[in-house]
Amino acid sequence: MLCTHSASAIDAKQPNIVILLADDLGWSDVGFHGSDIKTPNLDKLANEGVKLKQFYVQPTCSPTRIGLMTGRYPYHIGGHICVLRPYHQHGLPLDEYMLSEVMQDAGYRTAITGKWHLGLAKRSYWPTSRGFDLAYGHLGGAIDYFEHTGYGSLDWYDQDTIPLHVEGYTTDLIGNRASQIIKDHDFEAQPLFLYVPFNAPHAPLHAKPSDIANYSGVKDEKRRTYCAQVDCMDQQIGHIVQALVEKGVARNTLVFFASDNGGYGQVADNAPLRGTKGTLFEGGVRVPSFIVWPDRLTGGRSFEPPLHIVDLLPTFSGLAGGITSKCKALDGIDFWPALANDQAMPKRDIYHNVHDSKGGRGSIRSGDWKLIVTLAEKADDGMPLENPKHVALLFDIRRDPFEQQNLATNHPEIVAALWKKIKARGPDVGDAHPYTARAPKDWVAPSDWSDAPE
Repeated sequence: MLCTHSASAIDAKQPNIVILLADDLGWSDVGFHGSDIKTPNLDKLANEGVKLKQFYVQPTCSPTRIGLMTGRYPYHIGGHICVLRPYHQHGLPLDEYMLSEVMQDAGYRTAITGKWHLGLAKRSYWPTSRGFDLAYGHLGGAIDYFEHTGYGSLDWYDQDTIPLHVEGYTTDLIGNRASQIIKDHDFEAQPLFLYVPFNAPHAPLHAKPSDIANYSGVKDEKRRTYCAQVDCMDQQIGHIVQALVEKGVARNTLVFFASDNGGYGQVADNAPLRGTKGTLFEGGVRVPSFIVWPDRLTGGRSFEPPLHIVDLLPTFSGLAGGITSKCKALDGIDFWPALANDQAMPKRDIYHNVHDSKGGRGSIRSGDWKLIVTLAEKADDGMPLENPKHVALLFDIRRDPFEQQNLATNHPEIVAALWKKIKARGPDVGDAHPYTARAPKDWVAPSDWSDAPE
C-alpha cells in the first residue's frame, strides 16, 4: 500500500515524535497491566494517553525493527525468521527507504540512541548512513550492560567514534543521551524525531544493585534482576519526558511506546497471554503499547482495533507531512483517522508471519480470527494438515484472547480460506538463508567494529 501525505493534511506546526521501544518486555510487566514492577512513568503516560490494546509486532528483535523502519513485513526481504548476527555480512537492504529518511526529508532532526540491530558489518548499514543525523548506542543485539560487549566485541559508539570507551549502565547511558538530545535541540528551528530503542530488559540479566534492592521480596533471583532492569528503564523514560517538559515542548510531542516482542522464557510475565518471545501466539507478538500527544489526541482511553508495527511509518509520516513515494509498497496503514477522529479502521489482514514460499507456514489475523500453521512439534493441540508435519490452530481472538480453544476442526472452511491467504503471499517471501546462516568456522569476533568497511 503506497501512501503519500501533504503538509495540508496536518497542522502547520509539525509534532515532535519520540518512539520508546523496550526489548523483550512481557505483557504483564508494566504497572498499567497490573504488574508489581514499579513503572510509574510508563503508567502515567499510558493513563494520560491512549492504550493500544491490540498492538502487534514480530516474534523477535530484528524483524520488528525491519517492520518499524520500512512499514513492510520483514518476510519481503527474508528477515522474518532470525535476527541479524555480528558475523552476518548483510543488513537491512540499502534499497529500502526508511522511516528516518522520510522524517529527515520532512525537515526533522533525526536521532537514535540505543539498540540498532539492523546491520553491523558494514558502515553503509549503520544509522548515520540510514537517515539519522545523530546516533549513539550499540549496533548489534544482546550486549553486556556494564562492559558494553557483545559476542566478545566492544559494541558502543557515538556518531563516528567507534569504539567508544565509556563507563556506565547501558539503560542509563541510552536514557541520558536521549534527554541530552532534547535539551540541546532547537525546537524553534526544526522538529525532532527521536528513536529510543532500549536494550532493556533483554538478556543478559544485568542490573544495578540499587535497583535490585527494590525487589528484595522477589524470591527468584533471575526474576528479581529482570524486575530491576524494567524499573531502571522506566526511570529513564521519566527523565526523557521531564526533559520535554522542561524544554516546553511536551504538549506538541507525540510519544509512542511498545516492546519489540513478547517476554522471554521463565523470567518475563506474558500471562494471561499464551506463548513467549519467538512464538506466533499472542504472548510472542502482542505487546504493551500506548500513544500520547496532549495537543492533538484525547487521552484517558483505550483503542481496541488491531494495529501492527508496520503501521507506524505511514501514520507518523502523515502527521509529519512526510512523503512516502520513495518507499517500496507499504504493508502498513495510516490509523490516525480512526485513533483520533473515531473513523472506521480500513479493513485489512495482519500477517504475523509468512514463514516460507511454498509450505504455507505462518500466521494471519483476519477480523476476529487468527490462524497459525506451524510444525506439529510446536503445538500439541494443533489440527493435522495434509503434510503430517504441519498443524493448524484457529482462534477467535475476540472471544478467546488467551488462545485456549483451537477451533480448527469446528471451522475447516475458515482454516482453508485463511491458509489460502498465507500461501498466496509465498511468492513474496525473500531468501532467508543469509539471516539463518551460522558463523563460518574460521570467524573470530573483532575486538571492536572500528575496521568495518564502508
